[in-house]
Amino acid sequence: MEFQLLTGFITTLATLAARPFTRDSRLFHFLMLAMYSGQIGPFLLEIFYFFLSCGRGSIFLLVGVLGMGLYASNEPTLNLETLANQSYPVALEIIFYFGFLIAYAVKSPIIPLHTWLPDTHGEAHYSTCMLLAGILLKMGAYGLVRINMELLPHAHSIFSPWLIIVGTGQIIYAALTSPGKHNFKKRIAYSSVSHMGFTIIGIASVTDMGLNGAILQIISHGFIGAALFFCRNEL
Repeated sequence: MEFQLLTGFITTLATLAARPFTRDSRLFHFLMLAMYSGQIGPFLLEIFYFFLSCGRGSIFLLVGVLGMGLYASNEPTLNLETLANQSYPVALEIIFYFGFLIAYAVKSPIIPLHTWLPDTHGEAHYSTCMLLAGILLKMGAYGLVRINMELLPHAHSIFSPWLIIVGTGQIIYAALTSPGKHNFKKRIAYSSVSHMGFTIIGIASVTDMGLNGAILQIISHGFIGAALFFCRNEL
């Protein structure tokens, strides 16, 4: 972030220092902006990677929402109560479920779509990491419960065994990877991925106890993750 601010500040000073313009001012400003874009590009690579990763997941989310809304029995609707009573052919329900799963797997994140999180945590400020770990990462898990589990129950029962396997592997893999990271924020990022494995298993268990445990894990990790970044920032 410091390099982006430095680049913007120096470019602004250089532009102001060129006044008054004796030749084509529009061409001058165009060339200055072009040069500024080329200079700041490498510094914004991590931010671009973050938005690109989340954007790709959002495409699946958008297609799934439009598909379910347009398939409504009487007229297109996005009313959750109406969609909850809507039945789909098994094959179509699996397609919808898989699309939403990809979107939420990026947001949560779920392995192997987790790679953006350590990089984003490593580059972001601690205050941003607090919001990311405490709130934004929980949206994916909420979507799995609210959409996949409630609106697509048949497909959820089909995918549940595979989600349990993925969740178990995620717990082990991320827990073993986290201690090897020297960057504190990346270490916490991998611990968040590991914690999300417990949430996935709870959601995939299709039991009241498992769902309650997943919700408890979501809330508790929201406080713990944010608190870790807050305490680290104060040291």
